[in-house]
Amino acid sequence: MSSLVLSHSKRLLSTGSGRSILWHGMKQSACSRLYHATPATAMASPKAIDNTEKFMLNTYARPALVLSHGNGSYVYDTTGREYLDFTAGIAVTALGHSHPEVAAIVADQATKLVHCSNLYHNEWAPTLAQRIVTATTKAYPQGTQGIYAEGARVFFSNSGTEANEGALKFARKHGKHVVAAGKLGKAV
Repeated sequence: MSSLVLSHSKRLLSTGSGRSILWHGMKQSACSRLYHATPATAMASPKAIDNTEKFMLNTYARPALVLSHGNGSYVYDTTGREYLDFTAGIAVTALGHSHPEVAAIVADQATKLVHCSNLYHNEWAPTLAQRIVTATTKAYPQGTQGIYAEGARVFFSNSGTEANEGALKFARKHGKHVVAAGKLGKAV
């Protein structure tokens, strides 16, 4: 098995470790375009790359490999080559790929409810929110004062855009609180 590093400039460098390292910058995870390899698709790597270029808006320079599956901290391309995944799916696979306990929990939950928007109640969001609030107020007691005096709460968002919108609304609410308390222009 040859060793290489895919860096920001896409240079190939020998690591001498006997394993390959997948490092393709912080902007794009090579793991984000996964499909499951079968003997038929394993030979289709050039077609997958061609179809990516033909049908997808190319905003990143991707290495010429097609990932098919992962195990722990490693991902594998359709030729069976192993890569150490330093990108962790841009932080969404921090527990690694194909972890048996995570897979079992996801499979179990998928038989019940795959996704529930913030438009509806579900049994897990309030439990998680309570744990976050409890841990946060324990570590940051002043989080129960000022605009949070009525009780600290968690805002779960469905997207980065919604998170940014929430942050702007929270900043505006804090500003209104500062003005109403007569603290404008003073250290808060």
